[in-house]
Amino acid sequence: MSHLLPFRLNRVVAIAALVGLVVAGGGCDLGGGGADSVTISGRVVDASSNPVQNAQVTFRFTDATGEEVEENTLTDSLGTFSTTLEVEETTEVTITAAKGEVSTDKAVQVSPDAGSISDLSFGLSFGGDEEREPGRPTDIVLQSQSTDAIRVQESGGTTVARLTFQVVDSTGQAIGLDQAVDVSFRFGQRPDGATLTPETVTTDGSGQATVNVSSGKTAGVVQIVAQTQRPDGTEFESKPVSLTIHGGLPNKCHFSLGPEQSNFPGLTEFGLTNSVRVFVGDKFGNPVVPGTTVYFSTNAGI
Repeated sequence: MSHLLPFRLNRVVAIAALVGLVVAGGGCDLGGGGADSVTISGRVVDASSNPVQNAQVTFRFTDATGEEVEENTLTDSLGTFSTTLEVEETTEVTITAAKGEVSTDKAVQVSPDAGSISDLSFGLSFGGDEEREPGRPTDIVLQSQSTDAIRVQESGGTTVARLTFQVVDSTGQAIGLDQAVDVSFRFGQRPDGATLTPETVTTDGSGQATVNVSSGKTAGVVQIVAQTQRPDGTEFESKPVSLTIHGGLPNKCHFSLGPEQSNFPGLTEFGLTNSVRVFVGDKFGNPVVPGTTVYFSTNAGI
Protein backbone atom coordinates (compact mmCIF):
# COMPACT_ATOMS: atom_id res chain seq x y z
CA MET A 1 0.00 0.00 0.00
CA SER A 2 1.45 3.30 -0.97
CA HIS A 3 0.99 6.61 0.71
CA LEU A 4 1.33 10.11 -0.72
CA LEU A 5 3.35 12.01 1.83
CA PRO A 6 2.67 15.70 1.94
CA PHE A 7 5.72 17.85 1.37
CA ARG A 8 6.49 21.50 1.37
CA LEU A 9 8.89 23.24 -0.95
CA ASN A 10 10.73 26.10 0.63
CA ARG A 11 12.94 27.85 -1.83
CA VAL A 12 14.17 31.42 -1.89
CA VAL A 13 14.80 32.63 -5.35
CA ALA A 14 16.48 35.93 -6.08
CA ILE A 15 15.07 37.08 -9.36
CA ALA A 16 17.46 39.14 -11.41
CA ALA A 17 15.36 41.05 -13.90
CA LEU A 18 18.09 43.15 -15.39
CA VAL A 19 18.60 41.45 -18.72
CA GLY A 20 17.62 42.69 -22.14
CA LEU A 21 16.74 46.35 -21.74
CA VAL A 22 15.89 48.06 -24.96
CA VAL A 23 15.19 51.77 -25.03
CA ALA A 24 13.44 53.46 -27.89
CA GLY A 25 12.39 57.06 -28.44
CA GLY A 26 8.65 56.53 -28.50
CA GLY A 27 7.82 60.09 -27.55
CA CYS A 28 8.82 61.62 -30.89
CA ASP A 29 6.15 62.44 -33.42
CA LEU A 30 7.65 61.35 -36.75
CA GLY A 31 4.56 62.06 -38.76
CA GLY A 32 1.51 60.05 -39.62
CA GLY A 33 0.23 60.16 -36.07
CA GLY A 34 -2.97 62.02 -36.82
CA ALA A 35 -4.09 65.54 -35.99
CA ASP A 36 -3.13 67.37 -32.81
CA SER A 37 -5.20 69.94 -30.94
CA VAL A 38 -4.06 73.58 -30.89
CA THR A 39 -5.92 76.11 -28.75
CA ILE A 40 -6.03 79.69 -30.06
CA SER A 41 -7.21 82.49 -27.78
CA GLY A 42 -7.21 86.28 -27.77
CA ARG A 43 -9.21 89.46 -27.26
CA VAL A 44 -11.26 91.89 -29.34
CA VAL A 45 -11.41 95.57 -28.28
CA ASP A 46 -12.71 98.85 -29.70
CA ALA A 47 -10.81 102.09 -30.36
CA SER A 48 -10.94 102.96 -26.65
CA SER A 49 -9.58 99.55 -25.63
CA ASN A 50 -12.99 98.50 -24.32
CA PRO A 51 -13.91 94.83 -24.79
CA VAL A 52 -16.21 94.02 -27.71
CA GLN A 53 -18.81 91.45 -26.68
CA ASN A 54 -20.43 89.02 -29.15
CA ALA A 55 -17.95 89.78 -31.92
CA GLN A 56 -17.75 86.85 -34.33
CA VAL A 57 -14.28 85.35 -34.67
CA THR A 58 -13.77 83.12 -37.71
CA PHE A 59 -10.86 80.73 -38.28
CA ARG A 60 -10.11 79.57 -41.84
CA PHE A 61 -7.39 77.18 -43.01
CA THR A 62 -6.70 74.33 -45.42
CA ASP A 63 -6.18 70.93 -43.80
CA ALA A 64 -3.72 68.21 -44.84
CA THR A 65 -6.24 66.75 -47.31
CA GLY A 66 -6.70 70.08 -49.10
CA GLU A 67 -10.15 70.68 -47.65
CA GLU A 68 -11.10 74.21 -46.57
CA VAL A 69 -11.98 74.32 -42.86
CA GLU A 70 -13.91 77.11 -41.12
CA GLU A 71 -14.61 77.44 -37.38
CA ASN A 72 -16.54 80.23 -35.63
CA THR A 73 -16.87 81.48 -32.08
CA LEU A 74 -18.12 84.58 -30.23
CA THR A 75 -16.34 86.81 -27.75
CA ASP A 76 -17.57 86.93 -24.15
CA SER A 77 -18.29 89.96 -21.95
CA LEU A 78 -14.54 90.57 -21.57
CA GLY A 79 -14.02 90.50 -25.32
CA THR A 80 -12.06 87.25 -25.10
CA PHE A 81 -12.37 84.21 -27.34
CA SER A 82 -10.91 80.73 -27.49
CA THR A 83 -11.22 77.79 -29.85
CA THR A 84 -9.45 74.50 -30.50
CA LEU A 85 -8.35 73.45 -34.00
CA GLU A 86 -7.16 70.04 -35.20
CA VAL A 87 -4.07 70.31 -37.44
CA GLU A 88 -1.66 67.68 -38.75
CA GLU A 89 1.15 69.97 -39.94
CA THR A 90 2.27 73.60 -39.72
CA THR A 91 -0.62 75.56 -41.20
CA GLU A 92 -1.43 79.21 -41.86
CA VAL A 93 -4.73 80.12 -40.20
CA THR A 94 -6.56 83.32 -41.15
CA ILE A 95 -8.47 84.76 -38.19
CA THR A 96 -11.19 87.36 -38.76
CA ALA A 97 -12.87 89.35 -35.98
CA ALA A 98 -16.08 91.11 -36.97
CA LYS A 99 -19.10 92.87 -35.52
CA GLY A 100 -21.67 94.52 -37.70
CA GLU A 101 -19.95 96.02 -40.74
CA VAL A 102 -16.57 96.35 -39.04
CA SER A 103 -13.96 93.60 -39.31
CA THR A 104 -10.24 92.96 -39.17
CA ASP A 105 -8.13 89.90 -39.81
CA LYS A 106 -4.63 88.50 -39.43
CA ALA A 107 -2.81 85.32 -40.39
CA VAL A 108 -0.91 83.17 -37.88
CA GLN A 109 1.24 80.07 -38.29
CA VAL A 110 -0.14 77.13 -36.29
CA SER A 111 2.00 74.08 -35.53
CA PRO A 112 0.68 70.75 -34.19
CA ASP A 113 3.52 70.91 -31.62
CA ALA A 114 2.57 74.37 -30.37
CA GLY A 115 -0.22 73.29 -28.02
CA SER A 116 -1.60 76.81 -27.72
CA ILE A 117 -1.36 80.33 -29.14
CA SER A 118 -2.56 83.04 -26.77
CA ASP A 119 -2.69 86.81 -26.31
CA LEU A 120 -3.84 87.55 -29.87
CA SER A 121 -5.37 91.02 -30.05
CA PHE A 122 -7.86 92.47 -32.55
CA GLY A 123 -9.00 96.11 -32.69
CA LEU A 124 -12.37 97.13 -34.16
CA SER A 125 -13.01 100.82 -34.84
CA PHE A 126 -16.65 101.90 -34.91
CA GLY A 127 -18.33 105.19 -35.81
CA GLY A 128 -16.57 105.97 -39.07
CA ASP A 129 -13.03 105.43 -37.79
CA GLU A 130 -12.37 102.28 -39.79
CA GLU A 131 -9.56 103.98 -41.69
CA ARG A 132 -7.84 105.31 -38.55
CA GLU A 133 -4.07 105.12 -38.73
CA PRO A 134 -2.33 103.02 -36.07
CA GLY A 135 -1.39 104.92 -32.93
CA ARG A 136 1.81 104.83 -30.94
CA PRO A 137 3.06 101.50 -29.57
CA THR A 138 1.62 100.50 -26.20
CA ASP A 139 1.90 96.71 -25.94
CA ILE A 140 3.77 93.63 -27.20
CA VAL A 141 1.88 90.38 -27.73
CA LEU A 142 2.94 86.93 -28.89
CA GLN A 143 1.74 86.47 -32.47
CA SER A 144 2.89 82.91 -33.12
CA GLN A 145 5.17 80.20 -31.76
CA SER A 146 6.46 77.38 -33.96
CA THR A 147 6.55 74.89 -31.07
CA ASP A 148 6.36 74.82 -27.28
CA ALA A 149 9.11 72.19 -26.89
CA ILE A 150 12.50 71.57 -28.51
CA ARG A 151 15.36 69.11 -27.90
CA VAL A 152 18.95 69.57 -26.76
CA GLN A 153 21.73 69.70 -29.34
CA GLU A 154 22.93 66.45 -30.97
CA SER A 155 19.63 64.74 -30.08
CA GLY A 156 18.24 64.21 -33.58
CA GLY A 157 15.20 66.37 -32.79
CA THR A 158 14.20 69.98 -33.44
CA THR A 159 16.60 72.32 -31.62
CA VAL A 160 15.23 75.72 -32.70
CA ALA A 161 11.90 77.42 -31.97
CA ARG A 162 10.68 80.52 -33.82
CA LEU A 163 8.66 83.13 -31.92
CA THR A 164 6.97 86.13 -33.53
CA PHE A 165 5.85 89.08 -31.41
CA GLN A 166 3.70 92.00 -32.53
CA VAL A 167 3.77 95.58 -31.26
CA VAL A 168 0.27 97.10 -31.12
CA ASP A 169 -1.34 100.40 -30.17
CA SER A 170 -3.97 100.96 -27.49
CA THR A 171 -6.72 99.49 -29.69
CA GLY A 172 -4.83 96.31 -30.47
CA GLN A 173 -4.00 97.45 -34.00
CA ALA A 174 -0.49 96.65 -35.23
CA ILE A 175 1.81 99.65 -35.63
CA GLY A 176 2.99 100.59 -39.12
CA LEU A 177 6.42 101.30 -40.55
CA ASP A 178 6.21 104.97 -39.58
CA GLN A 179 5.92 103.87 -35.94
CA ALA A 180 8.54 101.10 -36.19
CA VAL A 181 10.49 100.36 -33.01
CA ASP A 182 13.42 98.18 -32.03
CA VAL A 183 12.35 95.11 -30.06
CA SER A 184 14.95 93.50 -27.79
CA PHE A 185 14.71 89.91 -26.61
CA ARG A 186 16.02 88.47 -23.36
CA PHE A 187 15.66 85.36 -21.24
CA GLY A 188 13.58 85.48 -18.10
CA GLN A 189 15.21 82.16 -17.23
CA ARG A 190 17.13 79.55 -19.19
CA PRO A 191 19.26 76.42 -18.87
CA ASP A 192 22.94 76.70 -19.81
CA GLY A 193 23.68 77.02 -23.51
CA ALA A 194 20.32 78.37 -24.76
CA THR A 195 20.67 81.38 -27.10
CA LEU A 196 18.52 84.03 -28.80
CA THR A 197 19.11 85.09 -32.43
CA PRO A 198 18.93 87.97 -33.18
CA GLU A 199 18.84 89.83 -29.88
CA THR A 200 17.27 93.00 -31.38
CA VAL A 201 14.86 93.34 -34.33
CA THR A 202 13.13 96.36 -35.90
CA THR A 203 9.39 95.81 -36.43
CA ASP A 204 8.14 95.39 -39.99
CA GLY A 205 5.06 96.84 -41.68
CA SER A 206 2.83 94.55 -39.60
CA GLY A 207 4.48 95.54 -36.34
CA GLN A 208 6.10 92.12 -36.07
CA ALA A 209 9.52 91.04 -34.80
CA THR A 210 10.76 87.44 -34.85
CA VAL A 211 13.40 85.70 -32.73
CA ASN A 212 14.87 82.20 -32.88
CA VAL A 213 15.52 80.27 -29.67
CA SER A 214 18.25 77.63 -29.90
CA SER A 215 18.90 74.98 -27.28
CA GLY A 216 22.24 74.04 -25.75
CA LYS A 217 23.19 70.75 -24.15
CA THR A 218 21.16 71.23 -20.96
CA ALA A 219 17.43 70.48 -20.64
CA GLY A 220 15.08 72.79 -18.76
CA VAL A 221 12.44 75.51 -19.08
CA VAL A 222 13.09 78.72 -21.00
CA GLN A 223 11.21 82.00 -20.63
CA ILE A 224 11.51 84.61 -23.39
CA VAL A 225 10.59 88.28 -22.92
CA ALA A 226 10.29 90.90 -25.69
CA GLN A 227 10.72 94.55 -24.72
CA THR A 228 10.76 97.96 -26.40
CA GLN A 229 9.99 101.58 -25.57
CA ARG A 230 7.60 104.32 -26.63
CA PRO A 231 8.82 107.53 -28.30
CA ASP A 232 8.77 109.25 -24.89
CA GLY A 233 11.26 106.68 -23.56
CA THR A 234 8.78 104.66 -21.50
CA GLU A 235 9.75 100.99 -21.60
CA PHE A 236 7.27 98.11 -21.74
CA GLU A 237 7.56 94.38 -22.33
CA SER A 238 5.58 91.28 -23.19
CA LYS A 239 4.45 88.57 -20.84
CA PRO A 240 7.07 85.81 -20.47
CA VAL A 241 6.65 83.06 -23.07
CA SER A 242 7.56 79.56 -21.90
CA LEU A 243 9.44 76.99 -23.95
CA THR A 244 10.59 73.55 -22.79
CA ILE A 245 13.94 72.04 -23.77
CA HIS A 246 13.82 68.24 -23.51
CA GLY A 247 16.74 65.82 -23.28
CA GLY A 248 18.08 63.72 -26.12
CA LEU A 249 18.37 60.05 -26.96
CA PRO A 250 18.88 57.43 -24.22
CA ASN A 251 22.46 56.66 -23.25
CA LYS A 252 23.63 53.47 -21.51
CA CYS A 253 26.06 55.41 -19.31
CA HIS A 254 23.14 57.37 -17.83
CA PHE A 255 20.82 54.50 -17.03
CA SER A 256 19.86 53.13 -13.62
CA LEU A 257 17.54 50.25 -12.70
CA GLY A 258 16.45 48.78 -9.38
CA PRO A 259 13.61 46.69 -7.86
CA GLU A 260 11.33 47.90 -5.10
CA GLN A 261 12.33 44.84 -3.03
CA SER A 262 15.83 43.38 -3.36
CA ASN A 263 15.04 40.08 -1.58
CA PHE A 264 11.70 39.05 -3.05
CA PRO A 265 9.95 35.79 -1.91
CA GLY A 266 8.40 35.20 -5.29
CA LEU A 267 7.34 31.54 -4.79
CA THR A 268 5.50 31.83 -1.47
CA GLU A 269 2.26 33.12 -2.95
CA PHE A 270 0.72 33.20 -6.39
CA GLY A 271 0.54 36.53 -8.18
CA LEU A 272 3.06 38.51 -6.15
CA THR A 273 4.64 41.43 -8.01
CA ASN A 274 7.77 43.47 -7.49
CA SER A 275 8.03 46.87 -9.16
CA VAL A 276 11.17 47.77 -11.08
CA ARG A 277 12.03 51.45 -11.58
CA VAL A 278 14.38 52.89 -14.17
CA PHE A 279 15.98 56.28 -14.68
CA VAL A 280 17.04 57.04 -18.24
CA GLY A 281 19.23 59.97 -19.28
CA ASP A 282 20.88 61.23 -22.45
CA LYS A 283 24.63 61.49 -23.00
CA PHE A 284 24.70 64.91 -21.32
CA GLY A 285 22.99 63.62 -18.18
CA ASN A 286 19.58 65.17 -18.94
CA PRO A 287 16.38 63.15 -18.42
CA VAL A 288 15.31 61.76 -21.79
CA VAL A 289 12.31 63.27 -23.55
CA PRO A 290 8.96 62.41 -21.88
CA GLY A 291 7.24 59.50 -23.60
CA THR A 292 10.43 57.54 -24.30
CA THR A 293 9.48 53.86 -24.35
CA VAL A 294 11.36 51.40 -22.12
CA TYR A 295 11.12 47.67 -22.92
CA PHE A 296 11.88 45.03 -20.27
CA SER A 297 12.79 41.36 -20.56
CA THR A 298 13.60 38.92 -17.75
CA ASN A 299 15.15 35.49 -17.18
CA ALA A 300 12.45 34.62 -14.60
CA GLY A 301 8.87 35.62 -13.94
CA ILE A 302 6.89 37.74 -16.36
